[in-house]
Amino acid sequence: MPEGSRSSCFVVVEVLDVERSKWKSTKRRILCVWLPDWPVLRQLRAQGERCEGRAIVLHKTYRGSRRVAACSPTARALGITIAMPLSEATAIAPQATLLAHDPQADNKALQRIGTWCHRFSPLVGLEETDEPECLLLDVTGVTRFFGGEEALAGRIRELFGRHNMPVRIGLADTVGVAWAVAKFSQSRNQKPESGTEDQLECRWLRRRRSSPPQVSASRETSPWSSTTIIPSGKAAEALAPLPPAALRLPERVLDLLGQLGVRRIGELESLPRADFSARFGPELLHRWDQALGRADEPIVALPLPQKFEAEYCFEHPVGDRKTLEIVLRGLVEQTAQMAALAGRGAIRIRSRLHSQASGSTEVDVGLFRPSAVADHLFGLLQLRFERLTLPGQVETVHVELAETARLERHQPLLFDSGNPEDDACLAADLIDRLAGRLGDRAILGVRLLSEAQPEKAYRYESLVECFPRRRKAKSRPARRLPPRPLRLLPRPVRIDAVAVMPDGPPIHFQHQGESWRVERVWGPERIETGWWRGRPIERDYYRVETTPGTRYWLFRRRTDGRWFLHGLF
Repeated sequence: MPEGSRSSCFVVVEVLDVERSKWKSTKRRILCVWLPDWPVLRQLRAQGERCEGRAIVLHKTYRGSRRVAACSPTARALGITIAMPLSEATAIAPQATLLAHDPQADNKALQRIGTWCHRFSPLVGLEETDEPECLLLDVTGVTRFFGGEEALAGRIRELFGRHNMPVRIGLADTVGVAWAVAKFSQSRNQKPESGTEDQLECRWLRRRRSSPPQVSASRETSPWSSTTIIPSGKAAEALAPLPPAALRLPERVLDLLGQLGVRRIGELESLPRADFSARFGPELLHRWDQALGRADEPIVALPLPQKFEAEYCFEHPVGDRKTLEIVLRGLVEQTAQMAALAGRGAIRIRSRLHSQASGSTEVDVGLFRPSAVADHLFGLLQLRFERLTLPGQVETVHVELAETARLERHQPLLFDSGNPEDDACLAADLIDRLAGRLGDRAILGVRLLSEAQPEKAYRYESLVECFPRRRKAKSRPARRLPPRPLRLLPRPVRIDAVAVMPDGPPIHFQHQGESWRVERVWGPERIETGWWRGRPIERDYYRVETTPGTRYWLFRRRTDGRWFLHGLF
Protein backbone atom coordinates (compact mmCIF):
# COMPACT_ATOMS: atom_id res chain seq x y z
CA MET A 1 0.00 0.00 0.00
CA PRO A 2 1.39 3.46 -0.85
CA GLU A 3 2.45 5.69 2.01
CA GLY A 4 -0.14 8.37 1.15
CA SER A 5 -2.99 5.87 1.34
CA ARG A 6 -1.84 4.67 4.74
CA SER A 7 -1.82 8.21 6.15
CA SER A 8 -5.29 8.98 4.80
CA CYS A 9 -6.68 5.89 6.62
CA PHE A 10 -5.19 7.18 9.88
CA VAL A 11 -6.90 10.53 9.32
CA VAL A 12 -10.30 8.85 8.90
CA VAL A 13 -9.83 6.79 12.06
CA GLU A 14 -8.79 9.87 13.99
CA VAL A 15 -11.88 11.79 12.84
CA LEU A 16 -14.13 8.90 13.85
CA ASP A 17 -12.48 8.77 17.28
CA VAL A 18 -13.08 12.49 17.74
CA GLU A 19 -16.77 12.16 16.83
CA ARG A 20 -17.12 9.18 19.15
CA SER A 21 -15.52 11.08 22.00
CA LYS A 22 -17.89 14.02 21.41
CA TRP A 23 -20.86 11.67 21.54
CA LYS A 24 -19.61 10.06 24.76
CA SER A 25 -19.03 13.45 26.35
CA THR A 26 -22.65 14.53 25.73
CA LYS A 27 -24.21 14.85 29.16
CA ARG A 28 -27.46 13.01 29.72
CA ARG A 29 -30.42 15.33 30.21
CA ILE A 30 -33.76 14.20 31.63
CA LEU A 31 -37.00 16.17 31.55
CA CYS A 32 -39.75 15.35 34.06
CA VAL A 33 -43.36 16.44 33.48
CA TRP A 34 -45.48 16.29 36.63
CA LEU A 35 -49.28 16.43 36.34
CA PRO A 36 -50.46 17.25 39.89
CA ASP A 37 -53.62 15.48 41.08
CA TRP A 38 -53.64 13.41 37.91
CA PRO A 39 -56.52 11.05 38.96
CA VAL A 40 -58.75 14.07 39.64
CA LEU A 41 -57.61 15.82 36.47
CA ARG A 42 -58.44 12.75 34.39
CA GLN A 43 -61.92 12.60 35.89
CA LEU A 44 -62.39 16.31 35.24
CA ARG A 45 -61.52 15.81 31.59
CA ALA A 46 -63.76 12.74 31.34
CA GLN A 47 -66.80 14.28 33.09
CA GLY A 48 -66.54 17.62 31.31
CA GLU A 49 -68.81 20.47 32.34
CA ARG A 50 -70.80 18.23 34.71
CA CYS A 51 -68.05 18.52 37.38
CA GLU A 52 -66.81 22.02 36.61
CA GLY A 53 -66.47 24.10 39.78
CA ARG A 54 -67.65 21.26 42.06
CA ALA A 55 -65.82 19.35 44.76
CA ILE A 56 -64.67 15.98 43.42
CA VAL A 57 -63.86 13.07 45.72
CA LEU A 58 -62.35 9.82 44.46
CA HIS A 59 -62.85 6.90 46.82
CA LYS A 60 -61.59 3.33 47.15
CA THR A 61 -62.19 0.43 49.52
CA TYR A 62 -59.42 -0.04 52.08
CA ARG A 63 -59.68 -2.81 54.70
CA GLY A 64 -63.42 -3.07 54.35
CA SER A 65 -64.23 0.66 54.46
CA ARG A 66 -64.47 3.24 51.73
CA ARG A 67 -61.96 6.05 52.06
CA VAL A 68 -60.88 9.11 50.10
CA ALA A 69 -58.17 8.23 47.58
CA ALA A 70 -57.89 11.67 45.92
CA CYS A 71 -59.81 14.91 45.90
CA SER A 72 -59.97 18.16 43.98
CA PRO A 73 -58.64 21.50 45.29
CA THR A 74 -62.23 22.60 46.00
CA ALA A 75 -62.76 19.53 48.19
CA ARG A 76 -59.49 20.10 50.02
CA ALA A 77 -60.48 23.69 50.69
CA LEU A 78 -63.58 22.36 52.48
CA GLY A 79 -61.42 20.20 54.77
CA ILE A 80 -61.48 16.85 52.98
CA THR A 81 -58.17 14.98 53.22
CA ILE A 82 -56.67 11.81 51.78
CA ALA A 83 -57.53 8.55 53.65
CA MET A 84 -60.53 10.21 55.31
CA PRO A 85 -63.58 7.90 55.64
CA LEU A 86 -66.01 8.58 52.81
CA SER A 87 -68.90 9.03 55.25
CA GLU A 88 -67.03 11.85 56.97
CA ALA A 89 -66.17 13.45 53.61
CA THR A 90 -69.83 13.40 52.50
CA ALA A 91 -70.83 14.95 55.80
CA ILE A 92 -68.38 17.81 55.21
CA ALA A 93 -69.38 18.30 51.55
CA PRO A 94 -72.85 16.79 50.84
CA GLN A 95 -72.87 18.22 47.31
CA ALA A 96 -69.50 16.72 46.37
CA THR A 97 -69.27 14.52 43.29
CA LEU A 98 -68.28 11.00 44.35
CA LEU A 99 -66.41 8.88 41.82
CA ALA A 100 -64.63 5.53 42.09
CA HIS A 101 -60.85 5.67 42.02
CA ASP A 102 -59.53 3.68 39.02
CA PRO A 103 -55.69 3.54 39.05
CA GLN A 104 -55.62 1.28 35.99
CA ALA A 105 -57.57 3.80 33.90
CA ASP A 106 -55.33 6.60 35.20
CA ASN A 107 -52.24 4.65 34.15
CA LYS A 108 -53.58 3.91 30.67
CA ALA A 109 -54.55 7.54 30.12
CA LEU A 110 -51.10 8.70 31.25
CA GLN A 111 -49.50 6.20 28.87
CA ARG A 112 -51.51 7.69 26.00
CA ILE A 113 -50.21 11.14 26.93
CA GLY A 114 -46.68 9.68 27.08
CA THR A 115 -47.12 8.29 23.57
CA TRP A 116 -48.22 11.74 22.44
CA CYS A 117 -45.01 13.15 24.00
CA HIS A 118 -42.84 11.11 21.61
CA ARG A 119 -42.86 14.21 19.41
CA PHE A 120 -40.43 15.75 21.92
CA SER A 121 -38.21 12.75 22.67
CA PRO A 122 -37.58 9.29 21.23
CA LEU A 123 -37.55 7.83 24.76
CA VAL A 124 -40.54 8.50 27.02
CA GLY A 125 -41.51 6.57 30.15
CA LEU A 126 -43.47 6.79 33.39
CA GLU A 127 -42.14 7.06 36.91
CA GLU A 128 -41.87 3.66 38.57
CA THR A 129 -44.67 3.83 41.14
CA ASP A 130 -48.00 2.09 41.58
CA GLU A 131 -49.91 5.28 40.69
CA PRO A 132 -47.63 7.42 38.48
CA GLU A 133 -48.21 11.13 37.93
CA CYS A 134 -44.94 11.99 36.13
CA LEU A 135 -43.66 11.51 32.59
CA LEU A 136 -39.91 11.09 32.06
CA LEU A 137 -38.36 12.21 28.76
CA ASP A 138 -34.75 11.61 27.75
CA VAL A 139 -33.94 14.84 25.86
CA THR A 140 -30.21 14.21 25.47
CA GLY A 141 -29.06 15.87 22.25
CA VAL A 142 -32.58 16.81 21.03
CA THR A 143 -33.06 20.19 22.69
CA ARG A 144 -31.15 21.96 19.90
CA PHE A 145 -33.95 21.07 17.49
CA PHE A 146 -36.38 23.09 19.62
CA GLY A 147 -34.15 26.10 20.24
CA GLY A 148 -32.70 25.05 23.58
CA GLU A 149 -33.86 23.59 26.86
CA GLU A 150 -35.99 26.55 27.93
CA ALA A 151 -37.71 26.69 24.56
CA LEU A 152 -38.48 22.95 24.69
CA ALA A 153 -39.87 23.17 28.22
CA GLY A 154 -41.93 26.21 27.27
CA ARG A 155 -43.36 24.43 24.25
CA ILE A 156 -44.35 21.40 26.34
CA ARG A 157 -45.92 23.64 28.97
CA GLU A 158 -47.84 25.58 26.32
CA LEU A 159 -49.22 22.46 24.61
CA PHE A 160 -50.36 20.95 27.91
CA GLY A 161 -51.94 24.29 28.80
CA ARG A 162 -54.00 24.26 25.61
CA HIS A 163 -55.61 21.07 26.90
CA ASN A 164 -56.26 22.63 30.34
CA MET A 165 -53.61 20.52 32.06
CA PRO A 166 -51.27 22.40 34.43
CA VAL A 167 -47.82 20.84 34.61
CA ARG A 168 -44.57 21.42 36.46
CA ILE A 169 -41.39 20.62 34.57
CA GLY A 170 -37.97 19.74 35.92
CA LEU A 171 -34.89 19.34 33.73
CA ALA A 172 -31.59 17.97 35.05
CA ASP A 173 -28.83 15.43 34.48
CA THR A 174 -30.58 12.53 36.24
CA VAL A 175 -34.07 11.17 36.68
CA GLY A 176 -33.91 11.72 40.44
CA VAL A 177 -33.01 15.42 40.25
CA ALA A 178 -35.49 16.15 37.45
CA TRP A 179 -38.28 14.48 39.46
CA ALA A 180 -37.25 16.25 42.67
CA VAL A 181 -37.15 19.78 41.24
CA ALA A 182 -40.41 19.24 39.34
CA LYS A 183 -42.23 18.33 42.55
CA PHE A 184 -40.39 20.22 45.27
CA SER A 185 -38.48 23.13 43.78
CA GLN A 186 -39.82 26.64 43.35
CA SER A 187 -40.44 28.11 39.95
CA ARG A 188 -37.44 29.65 38.25
CA ASN A 189 -39.35 32.96 38.21
CA GLN A 190 -39.63 33.04 42.01
CA LYS A 191 -37.06 34.53 44.38
CA PRO A 192 -35.47 32.33 47.05
CA GLU A 193 -37.24 32.42 50.40
CA SER A 194 -35.52 33.70 53.50
CA GLY A 195 -35.82 32.52 57.08
CA THR A 196 -34.58 29.82 59.40
CA GLU A 197 -34.70 26.15 58.54
CA ASP A 198 -37.70 25.59 60.81
CA GLN A 199 -39.59 28.43 59.11
CA LEU A 200 -38.72 27.10 55.66
CA GLU A 201 -39.86 23.61 56.69
CA CYS A 202 -43.18 24.94 57.98
CA ARG A 203 -43.75 26.87 54.76
CA TRP A 204 -42.95 23.81 52.68
CA LEU A 205 -45.41 21.69 54.70
CA ARG A 206 -48.12 24.33 54.25
CA ARG A 207 -47.52 24.34 50.48
CA ARG A 208 -47.75 20.55 50.36
CA ARG A 209 -51.07 20.58 52.25
CA SER A 210 -52.42 23.31 50.03
CA SER A 211 -53.35 22.65 46.42
CA PRO A 212 -52.92 24.23 43.02
CA PRO A 213 -55.83 26.30 41.75
CA GLN A 214 -58.54 24.61 39.71
CA VAL A 215 -57.97 24.07 36.04
CA SER A 216 -59.01 27.15 34.16
CA ALA A 217 -61.46 26.87 31.29
CA SER A 218 -59.34 29.13 29.12
CA ARG A 219 -56.79 27.82 26.67
CA GLU A 220 -53.97 29.76 28.31
CA THR A 221 -51.22 27.99 30.20
CA SER A 222 -52.19 27.63 33.87
CA PRO A 223 -50.40 30.15 36.10
CA TRP A 224 -49.44 27.25 38.38
CA SER A 225 -47.37 25.66 35.59
CA SER A 226 -43.66 26.28 35.98
CA THR A 227 -40.25 25.09 34.84
CA THR A 228 -37.08 24.47 36.85
CA ILE A 229 -33.90 23.83 34.87
CA ILE A 230 -30.79 22.63 36.71
CA PRO A 231 -27.54 23.30 34.80
CA SER A 232 -25.35 20.34 33.98
CA GLY A 233 -23.14 19.27 36.88
CA LYS A 234 -25.22 21.09 39.53
CA ALA A 235 -27.21 18.11 40.82
CA ALA A 236 -25.78 18.20 44.36
CA GLU A 237 -26.43 21.94 44.73
CA ALA A 238 -30.01 21.52 43.51
CA LEU A 239 -30.77 18.67 45.92
CA ALA A 240 -29.17 20.24 49.00
CA PRO A 241 -32.07 22.57 50.02
CA LEU A 242 -34.82 20.04 49.23
CA PRO A 243 -36.47 17.80 51.86
CA PRO A 244 -35.57 14.09 52.02
CA ALA A 245 -38.91 13.20 50.40
CA ALA A 246 -37.42 14.48 47.12
CA LEU A 247 -35.25 11.32 47.03
CA ARG A 248 -38.38 9.12 46.58
CA LEU A 249 -37.76 7.27 49.86
CA PRO A 250 -40.20 4.95 51.68
CA GLU A 251 -42.28 6.36 54.52
CA ARG A 252 -40.38 4.43 57.19
CA VAL A 253 -37.07 5.96 56.05
CA LEU A 254 -38.59 9.45 55.99
CA ASP A 255 -40.00 8.97 59.49
CA LEU A 256 -36.59 7.88 60.79
CA LEU A 257 -34.88 10.86 59.15
CA GLY A 258 -37.49 13.15 60.70
CA GLN A 259 -36.80 11.69 64.14
CA LEU A 260 -33.09 12.40 63.65
CA GLY A 261 -33.85 16.01 62.67
CA VAL A 262 -32.74 15.71 59.03
CA ARG A 263 -34.81 18.26 57.13
CA ARG A 264 -32.62 18.83 54.06
CA ILE A 265 -30.84 16.45 51.71
CA GLY A 266 -27.68 18.51 52.10
CA GLU A 267 -27.54 17.56 55.79
CA LEU A 268 -26.92 13.93 54.78
CA GLU A 269 -23.38 14.88 53.79
CA SER A 270 -22.48 15.36 57.47
CA LEU A 271 -23.60 11.84 58.40
CA PRO A 272 -21.20 8.88 58.07
CA ARG A 273 -21.99 7.15 54.81
CA ALA A 274 -20.80 3.77 56.13
CA ASP A 275 -23.68 3.67 58.67
CA PHE A 276 -26.46 4.49 56.18
CA SER A 277 -27.29 0.91 55.20
CA ALA A 278 -27.37 -0.28 58.81
CA ARG A 279 -29.57 2.63 59.96
CA PHE A 280 -31.88 3.23 56.99
CA GLY A 281 -31.58 0.18 54.76
CA PRO A 282 -30.28 0.14 51.17
CA GLU A 283 -32.94 2.49 49.76
CA LEU A 284 -31.43 5.76 50.98
CA LEU A 285 -27.97 5.24 49.48
CA HIS A 286 -29.40 3.77 46.28
CA ARG A 287 -31.74 6.70 45.63
CA TRP A 288 -29.12 9.24 46.61
CA ASP A 289 -26.54 7.72 44.28
CA GLN A 290 -29.09 7.59 41.46
CA ALA A 291 -29.94 11.26 41.91
CA LEU A 292 -26.27 12.31 41.90
CA GLY A 293 -25.45 10.14 38.90
CA ARG A 294 -23.27 7.68 40.80
CA ALA A 295 -25.72 4.84 39.99
CA ASP A 296 -27.54 4.33 36.72
CA GLU A 297 -31.34 4.70 36.56
CA PRO A 298 -32.78 3.67 33.20
CA ILE A 299 -36.17 4.83 31.91
CA VAL A 300 -38.59 2.05 31.01
CA ALA A 301 -39.66 3.29 27.59
CA LEU A 302 -43.26 3.33 26.39
CA PRO A 303 -43.61 1.55 23.04
CA LEU A 304 -43.99 3.68 19.96
CA PRO A 305 -47.34 3.27 18.21
CA GLN A 306 -47.01 1.25 15.03
CA LYS A 307 -49.01 2.57 12.11
CA PHE A 308 -48.86 0.95 8.70
CA GLU A 309 -50.62 3.13 6.16
CA ALA A 310 -50.06 4.64 2.76
CA GLU A 311 -51.93 7.16 0.63
CA TYR A 312 -51.93 8.26 -2.99
CA CYS A 313 -53.36 11.58 -4.24
CA PHE A 314 -54.19 11.94 -7.92
CA GLU A 315 -53.29 15.13 -9.72
CA HIS A 316 -56.67 14.90 -11.49
CA PRO A 317 -59.69 12.87 -10.26
CA VAL A 318 -59.85 9.34 -11.66
CA GLY A 319 -62.89 7.11 -12.25
CA ASP A 320 -61.29 4.17 -14.08
CA ARG A 321 -61.36 0.96 -12.02
CA LYS A 322 -58.21 -0.49 -13.60
CA THR A 323 -56.22 2.59 -12.65
CA LEU A 324 -57.58 2.51 -9.11
CA GLU A 325 -56.71 -1.19 -8.77
CA ILE A 326 -53.13 -0.54 -9.88
CA VAL A 327 -52.77 2.23 -7.29
CA LEU A 328 -54.46 0.09 -4.65
CA ARG A 329 -52.04 -2.79 -5.27
CA GLY A 330 -49.04 -0.47 -4.90
CA LEU A 331 -50.35 0.90 -1.58
CA VAL A 332 -51.03 -2.60 -0.26
CA GLU A 333 -47.48 -3.65 -1.16
CA GLN A 334 -46.07 -0.65 0.71
CA THR A 335 -48.04 -1.29 3.90
CA ALA A 336 -47.40 -5.06 3.78
CA GLN A 337 -43.67 -4.46 3.41
CA MET A 338 -43.64 -2.06 6.40
CA ALA A 339 -45.55 -4.58 8.52
CA ALA A 340 -43.30 -7.47 7.51
CA LEU A 341 -40.18 -5.52 8.47
CA ALA A 342 -41.72 -4.91 11.90
CA GLY A 343 -42.65 -8.59 12.28
CA ARG A 344 -46.37 -7.81 12.18
CA GLY A 345 -49.21 -9.12 10.06
CA ALA A 346 -52.60 -7.63 9.23
CA ILE A 347 -55.72 -9.07 10.80
CA ARG A 348 -57.82 -6.17 9.49
CA ILE A 349 -57.06 -4.05 6.42
CA ARG A 350 -59.02 -0.95 5.49
CA SER A 351 -59.12 0.98 2.22
CA ARG A 352 -60.73 4.38 1.70
CA LEU A 353 -61.60 6.06 -1.60
CA HIS A 354 -62.23 9.78 -1.20
CA SER A 355 -64.09 12.02 -3.59
CA GLN A 356 -64.57 15.68 -2.81
CA ALA A 357 -67.90 15.70 -4.60
CA SER A 358 -69.43 12.48 -3.22
CA GLY A 359 -67.56 11.88 0.04
CA SER A 360 -65.66 8.73 1.05
CA THR A 361 -66.27 5.04 0.53
CA GLU A 362 -64.60 2.57 2.85
CA VAL A 363 -63.78 -1.12 2.43
CA ASP A 364 -62.97 -3.10 5.58
CA VAL A 365 -61.70 -6.70 5.43
CA GLY A 366 -60.88 -9.01 8.33
CA LEU A 367 -58.49 -11.98 8.26
CA PHE A 368 -58.53 -15.36 9.99
CA ARG A 369 -54.80 -15.18 10.85
CA PRO A 370 -52.11 -12.45 10.53
CA SER A 371 -50.68 -12.02 7.04
CA ALA A 372 -48.12 -9.69 5.46
CA VAL A 373 -48.39 -11.20 1.94
CA ALA A 374 -49.27 -8.35 -0.40
CA ASP A 375 -50.92 -10.57 -3.05
CA HIS A 376 -53.19 -12.17 -0.46
CA LEU A 377 -54.20 -8.84 1.09
CA PHE A 378 -54.82 -7.25 -2.29
CA GLY A 379 -56.89 -10.25 -3.41
CA LEU A 380 -59.17 -9.83 -0.39
CA LEU A 381 -59.63 -6.12 -1.07
CA GLN A 382 -60.23 -6.82 -4.75
CA LEU A 383 -63.11 -9.19 -3.92
CA ARG A 384 -64.87 -6.35 -2.11
CA PHE A 385 -63.75 -3.77 -4.65
CA GLU A 386 -65.48 -5.66 -7.48
CA ARG A 387 -68.91 -5.14 -5.87
CA LEU A 388 -68.19 -1.58 -4.77
CA THR A 389 -70.00 1.37 -6.28
CA LEU A 390 -67.49 4.15 -6.81
CA PRO A 391 -68.33 7.48 -5.15
CA GLY A 392 -67.55 9.27 -8.40
CA GLN A 393 -64.23 10.68 -9.52
CA VAL A 394 -61.73 9.50 -6.89
CA GLU A 395 -59.09 11.95 -5.73
CA THR A 396 -57.37 10.05 -2.89
CA VAL A 397 -56.79 6.35 -2.16
CA HIS A 398 -55.82 5.44 1.40
CA VAL A 399 -54.81 1.99 2.73
CA GLU A 400 -54.09 1.16 6.36
CA LEU A 401 -53.63 -1.96 8.44
CA ALA A 402 -56.24 -1.19 11.09
CA GLU A 403 -55.31 -4.14 13.32
CA THR A 404 -52.11 -6.14 13.38
CA ALA A 405 -50.64 -9.06 15.31
CA ARG A 406 -47.26 -10.73 15.56
CA LEU A 407 -46.43 -12.92 12.59
CA GLU A 408 -46.03 -16.62 13.28
CA ARG A 409 -42.76 -17.97 11.94
CA HIS A 410 -41.92 -21.66 11.57
CA GLN A 411 -38.80 -23.61 10.67
CA PRO A 412 -38.97 -24.69 7.00
CA LEU A 413 -38.70 -28.39 6.23
CA LEU A 414 -36.02 -29.85 4.00
CA PHE A 415 -38.42 -32.42 2.53
CA ASP A 416 -42.15 -32.13 1.94
CA SER A 417 -43.68 -34.60 4.38
CA GLY A 418 -47.24 -33.31 4.58
CA ASN A 419 -46.61 -30.56 7.10
CA PRO A 420 -49.93 -29.80 8.89
CA GLU A 421 -48.89 -26.14 9.06
CA ASP A 422 -49.25 -25.93 5.28
CA ASP A 423 -52.80 -27.27 5.56
CA ALA A 424 -53.54 -24.64 8.22
CA CYS A 425 -52.28 -21.88 5.90
CA LEU A 426 -54.45 -23.16 3.05
CA ALA A 427 -57.46 -23.32 5.36
CA ALA A 428 -56.81 -19.76 6.54
CA ASP A 429 -56.60 -18.53 2.92
CA LEU A 430 -59.87 -20.30 2.12
CA ILE A 431 -61.62 -18.74 5.12
CA ASP A 432 -60.34 -15.27 4.16
CA ARG A 433 -61.57 -15.61 0.57
CA LEU A 434 -64.97 -16.96 1.58
CA ALA A 435 -65.37 -14.12 4.07
CA GLY A 436 -64.29 -11.64 1.41
CA ARG A 437 -66.90 -13.00 -0.99
CA LEU A 438 -69.78 -13.66 1.44
CA GLY A 439 -69.05 -11.25 4.29
CA ASP A 440 -67.34 -11.55 7.66
CA ARG A 441 -70.48 -12.72 9.47
CA ALA A 442 -71.16 -15.52 6.98
CA ILE A 443 -68.18 -17.71 7.95
CA LEU A 444 -68.73 -18.87 11.50
CA GLY A 445 -66.83 -21.04 13.93
CA VAL A 446 -67.69 -22.55 17.28
CA ARG A 447 -66.30 -21.04 20.45
CA LEU A 448 -66.43 -23.13 23.61
CA LEU A 449 -67.69 -21.43 26.75
CA SER A 450 -67.07 -22.22 30.38
CA GLU A 451 -70.55 -23.65 30.96
CA ALA A 452 -71.66 -27.01 32.37
CA GLN A 453 -75.02 -27.15 30.57
CA PRO A 454 -74.19 -28.67 27.14
CA GLU A 455 -76.63 -26.61 25.03
CA LYS A 456 -75.14 -23.42 26.46
CA ALA A 457 -71.47 -24.44 26.34
CA TYR A 458 -70.76 -23.03 22.88
CA ARG A 459 -71.39 -20.00 20.72
CA TYR A 460 -71.09 -19.28 17.02
CA GLU A 461 -68.69 -16.45 16.09
CA SER A 462 -67.25 -14.96 12.95
CA LEU A 463 -63.89 -16.61 12.29
CA VAL A 464 -62.30 -13.40 10.99
CA GLU A 465 -63.43 -11.26 13.94
CA CYS A 466 -62.35 -13.40 16.91
CA PHE A 467 -58.57 -13.59 16.33
CA PRO A 468 -57.59 -11.77 19.58
CA ARG A 469 -59.75 -14.17 21.64
CA ARG A 470 -58.34 -17.20 19.82
CA ARG A 471 -54.81 -16.00 20.56
CA LYS A 472 -55.53 -15.60 24.29
CA ALA A 473 -57.33 -18.94 24.47
CA LYS A 474 -54.18 -20.84 23.45
CA SER A 475 -52.70 -20.48 26.91
CA ARG A 476 -55.76 -21.88 28.68
CA PRO A 477 -55.48 -25.55 29.66
CA ALA A 478 -58.11 -27.72 28.02
CA ARG A 479 -60.60 -29.39 30.34
CA ARG A 480 -60.76 -33.18 30.24
CA LEU A 481 -64.36 -34.14 29.49
CA PRO A 482 -65.96 -37.44 28.53
CA PRO A 483 -66.67 -37.87 24.79
CA ARG A 484 -69.29 -35.55 23.36
CA PRO A 485 -71.69 -36.40 20.48
CA LEU A 486 -70.88 -35.23 16.98
CA ARG A 487 -74.42 -33.91 16.61
CA LEU A 488 -76.01 -32.09 19.54
CA LEU A 489 -79.73 -31.48 19.25
CA PRO A 490 -80.80 -27.84 19.76
CA ARG A 491 -83.22 -29.02 22.43
CA PRO A 492 -83.41 -32.33 24.32
CA VAL A 493 -86.17 -34.62 22.95
CA ARG A 494 -88.48 -36.43 25.37
CA ILE A 495 -88.30 -40.24 25.04
CA ASP A 496 -89.69 -43.26 26.86
CA ALA A 497 -87.00 -45.40 28.48
CA VAL A 498 -86.93 -48.38 30.81
CA ALA A 499 -84.30 -48.99 33.51
CA VAL A 500 -83.86 -51.95 35.84
CA MET A 501 -83.22 -49.70 38.84
CA PRO A 502 -84.66 -46.21 39.45
CA ASP A 503 -81.21 -44.60 39.29
CA GLY A 504 -79.68 -47.13 36.87
CA PRO A 505 -78.85 -46.96 33.14
CA PRO A 506 -81.51 -47.56 30.46
CA ILE A 507 -81.93 -51.02 28.92
CA HIS A 508 -84.58 -50.06 26.36
CA PHE A 509 -85.99 -46.81 24.90
CA GLN A 510 -88.34 -45.61 22.14
CA HIS A 511 -87.54 -42.80 19.68
CA GLN A 512 -89.57 -41.62 16.66
CA GLY A 513 -91.90 -44.61 16.91
CA GLU A 514 -89.12 -47.19 16.95
CA SER A 515 -87.91 -49.32 19.84
CA TRP A 516 -84.21 -49.68 20.57
CA ARG A 517 -82.50 -52.17 22.83
CA VAL A 518 -79.37 -51.03 24.62
CA GLU A 519 -76.38 -53.36 24.25
CA ARG A 520 -73.64 -51.25 25.92
CA VAL A 521 -73.73 -48.28 28.22
CA TRP A 522 -71.18 -45.81 29.68
CA GLY A 523 -71.88 -43.47 32.56
CA PRO A 524 -73.40 -41.79 34.31
CA GLU A 525 -71.92 -38.29 33.96
CA ARG A 526 -73.69 -35.94 36.32
CA ILE A 527 -74.17 -32.32 35.21
CA GLU A 528 -75.64 -29.75 37.59
CA THR A 529 -75.87 -25.96 37.63
CA GLY A 530 -75.51 -23.62 40.58
CA TRP A 531 -78.27 -22.02 42.59
CA TRP A 532 -77.43 -18.57 41.16
CA ARG A 533 -78.70 -19.70 37.74
CA GLY A 534 -82.29 -19.70 38.96
CA ARG A 535 -84.01 -22.95 37.97
CA PRO A 536 -81.44 -25.70 38.64
CA ILE A 537 -80.34 -28.27 36.05
CA GLU A 538 -79.76 -31.80 37.41
CA ARG A 539 -79.03 -34.49 34.83
CA ASP A 540 -77.37 -37.93 34.63
CA TYR A 541 -75.96 -38.48 31.11
CA TYR A 542 -75.35 -41.94 29.54
CA ARG A 543 -73.64 -42.95 26.32
CA VAL A 544 -75.55 -45.94 24.99
CA GLU A 545 -75.02 -48.27 22.04
CA THR A 546 -78.04 -50.01 20.52
CA THR A 547 -78.21 -53.45 18.89
CA PRO A 548 -77.57 -52.09 15.31
CA GLY A 549 -74.48 -50.24 16.62
CA THR A 550 -75.86 -46.67 16.74
CA ARG A 551 -74.75 -44.61 19.71
CA TYR A 552 -76.91 -42.02 21.47
CA TRP A 553 -76.45 -39.52 24.29
CA LEU A 554 -79.31 -39.84 26.77
CA PHE A 555 -79.92 -38.27 30.14
CA ARG A 556 -82.35 -38.73 33.00
CA ARG A 557 -83.68 -35.62 34.67
CA ARG A 558 -83.10 -36.17 38.37
CA THR A 559 -85.97 -33.96 39.51
CA ASP A 560 -88.72 -36.14 37.99
CA GLY A 561 -86.93 -39.20 36.50
CA ARG A 562 -87.89 -38.47 32.85
CA TRP A 563 -85.59 -39.46 29.99
CA PHE A 564 -84.39 -37.28 27.09
CA LEU A 565 -82.31 -37.72 23.92
CA HIS A 566 -79.70 -34.95 23.55
CA GLY A 567 -77.21 -36.07 20.89
CA LEU A 568 -76.05 -38.67 18.36
CA PHE A 569 -72.49 -39.96 18.03
